[in-house]
Amino acid sequence: MPLRLSDLTRRERTVAVRFEGVDAALSVTYRPDRWTPAAQARWLDLFADQRGGAALAVYVATRVVTWDLADEAGTPIPLTEEALAGVDIAVLDRVVTAIIQDMRPGADDPKS
Repeated sequence: MPLRLSDLTRRERTVAVRFEGVDAALSVTYRPDRWTPAAQARWLDLFADQRGGAALAVYVATRVVTWDLADEAGTPIPLTEEALAGVDIAVLDRVVTAIIQDMRPGADDPKS
C-alpha cells in the first residue's frame, strides 16, 4: 500500500498566542510539516518585492489549520490569503512568531 503525503503532514500542534492588553489568548492549531516548495517560493517572492505582510499571510494560510480569530461581527476569519489581507500585520506577525517559537525544540521538549 502506498504511503500518502497526507499521512506525513497531518501532525498538528496548538499554540496560545497572547497579545498585550488582552486577557484571552488566540488559539492557533497549525501543521508543522506543511510547508511546500511552492509556498516557500511565493513567500520569498513576496519578501523580495517588499510585501512582508502578504508573506505573513501566505505563511499563516499555508500552516494554520484552525484558529479562533473572528471579525467584529463574531464571524470567524477564514484562513485564506484573501481574508488574511484584512488582518493587521502585527497580528499575523505574532501568530507566525508563536508558531516558529513552538517548532524550535528545547532541551527537554524534542517536538517530535
